[in-house]
Amino acid sequence: MPLTDKALEAVLAADGWPFERLDATTWHSGFQAPGERQVRFFLRLTDNWLFLTIIPFAVLPDDGAAECALMRRLLELNRRITLAKFAIEHREIVLTVELATQDLTPNQIKDGLDALSLYTSRHHFASPGLLALTMSPDRRDDDHRCDDVGAAPVTLGAAGPTVSALW
Repeated sequence: MPLTDKALEAVLAADGWPFERLDATTWHSGFQAPGERQVRFFLRLTDNWLFLTIIPFAVLPDDGAAECALMRRLLELNRRITLAKFAIEHREIVLTVELATQDLTPNQIKDGLDALSLYTSRHHFASPGLLALTMSPDRRDDDHRCDDVGAAPVTLGAAGPTVSALW
């Protein structure tokens, strides 16, 4: 049976997520990320999908070389991370989890929320330069070239701690 709006609200309430219903299919919630940064996200329930989305996660830089390096990093992250993905919408970076509603369990919803908060903590892009991208320790700086646009290697920062508390 597909997920209902009442069942979604029950899962959020049982897990301690603060939420506000915005319309018939949309809610917003949030959490406290490292560094006292509050992160707001949206939940959208359709007939077939539950979308958990942070928009905007960040904004693309105006500099072409930095944008190229960031796009490459987003593709690499999409390959490595599970359950969530990064996307671009109108020059804004979006982090989203998409869950099929048919036979969706409360634990699967919790896993989606955990993925959203974990990847936000690990891969937050500092604005406006967006050069504080996270990388795993096994990456080399010279792996991040955008030679086709004449960019120099981009040095990226280290991963942050996990999400500390709900907002």
